[in-house]
Amino acid sequence: VETVTLAAGVLSAFYVGRGLRQTVIQRDQGLKDGQISVACRFIERWNNPQSMAVKQEFREIIDSGRAHAAAYVEELLDKDKAKRTTVVEILNFFEEAALSANKNLADDETLKAFFRGMLNGYYATLSPWIKTYRASQARPNMWIELERMHTRWENS
Repeated sequence: VETVTLAAGVLSAFYVGRGLRQTVIQRDQGLKDGQISVACRFIERWNNPQSMAVKQEFREIIDSGRAHAAAYVEELLDKDKAKRTTVVEILNFFEEAALSANKNLADDETLKAFFRGMLNGYYATLSPWIKTYRASQARPNMWIELERMHTRWENS
């Protein structure tokens, strides 16, 4: 009787452990699916046709920055409030995505697969201006999540 009871206990513990393992796997998959969904919403927002004009103006600023020295971008954005607003809005979008990825709310790999190439170029062109603008606004942590994500992507 004791042997049967012991065997039943071991078998029961085995199945309970197996069930718990499956529950953990399903929970982890659910979390990952949620993170991918959040990342995909950023991609959808980026591709929204309603933001086409802002992105077009932003790309023109980036292209002009690539064609000139970093000081040109700083001068351009200091003089032209509309262009500066465009750049700030785009950087704020990327800051939001970066914060979500950095806090594990959005899937970093999904964001990286879509945004890495463009973000590298944008950041390379704008990073001198970002540093200057942070100082002028007395906000040293402005777009810091974006910088952290960019650095992580560069080092991976």
